[in-house]
Amino acid sequence: MEESVYAFDLQLLCGGYAYYSTYTSFTCFVENNREVREPSLVDKERFIKSLNELGQFAVLIDNEENYKTWLYLRGWALVSRRLAREIMSQWLKKKSCLTSPMGLFTDIELVSPSSLKRSYSQQKKEYVVNRDGCACILCGDEENLTMQHVKPYSRGGETSSRNMVTLCNDCNQSLGAEQVHELYRLAGLHYNYDPSLIHKREIDDAAHHRAVQFSNNLMQTRCDVW
Repeated sequence: MEESVYAFDLQLLCGGYAYYSTYTSFTCFVENNREVREPSLVDKERFIKSLNELGQFAVLIDNEENYKTWLYLRGWALVSRRLAREIMSQWLKKKSCLTSPMGLFTDIELVSPSSLKRSYSQQKKEYVVNRDGCACILCGDEENLTMQHVKPYSRGGETSSRNMVTLCNDCNQSLGAEQVHELYRLAGLHYNYDPSLIHKREIDDAAHHRAVQFSNNLMQTRCDVW
C-alpha cells in the first residue's frame, strides 16, 4: 500500500448512507466564516501510530473486496489513494462545516436547522439559563440575562446548548465577538477535543494530545454508498 492514504472512521450505514469521520484539511471560508474542508492524505505509518496512542486501530484497504467487507465491519480504515479516487469519489467531496466546541467539523447537511440560525428559541434559552443557575456565569448577576455563543456564530460556531452560555448584558457587551474558552469550563461544558476518540481506560498525555489534534482536523459527514 502507498505511504500516503486517506483515513475514514465509518460509524453507521443507514438508508444507503455512510456516516463517517475523515481526516481533512482547510480549503476556504464561505458564508458566516464557515470552513470548507476536504479529505486529505495522511502518512500511513504515522497515522497508525497516532491511532494506537488513542487505543484504536485501522484496517488497510487497497482493493474493492476489502472495501466492501469494511462497510459491514465499520471502524477506521486507511484507504490507498488509487482505490479511493477510483471507487470512493463520493467520500472525497468538499463540505461546508460548522465547528463544534470539541473542535470537530460537522457537515452542515447533518446539522439541525436551528443550529444553523443565529437566533434561538425561548425554550433553548430557558434550558441554558437553568443549566447555568439562572445567573451570569462571569459575574453572577441575575438580571438582564442574555445568551452568548462561545465560538462566535460569525466564525462558524453553532447555535446549540453546548456552544451557548448565560451572560448578563454588560458581560456580553464587554466580550463582543471574542472567543473565551474559559466560558466552556465555567458552564461545565466539555470542549477542545472529542472524548469518544480515546479508547483507553486511562487518558494519558499522549492520548490527550492526539485527541486534540484529531478533533481539530476531523470532519463528520455522510455519503451515498449504494
